[in-house]
Amino acid sequence: MSEDRLQILKMIENGTISAEDGLKLLDAVSEKKEDKKTTEPIKWVRVIVTNDEAEKSVDIKLPAKLFKILGSKIIKHVDTDIDMEAILEMIQSGQVGEVMNIIADDGHVVSVSLE
Repeated sequence: MSEDRLQILKMIENGTISAEDGLKLLDAVSEKKEDKKTTEPIKWVRVIVTNDEAEKSVDIKLPAKLFKILGSKIIKHVDTDIDMEAILEMIQSGQVGEVMNIIADDGHVVSVSLE
């Protein structure tokens, strides 16, 4: 039995919290553990820029944590409207795969994927 569950049961036993409140806390602890098991964190953010002949001119693969810090600085050098907020939300939610594919004014294609 986990320490959290044991502590909640002791609080119920001592009368610190009601049985109903204890049940809510136990449910919350269980949900928290289930969320940790089902969501695998995003480890990499890949940005690929290709020209109109489909030749790669940029292929960057950054750790997701580093992308959270440097991503906006990298993206601002690409002439597109990439939504950093949306990418960060997708990283947080654990979404995997290509999340954006944008064609810039100069014909370059910017692809952002989460791995």
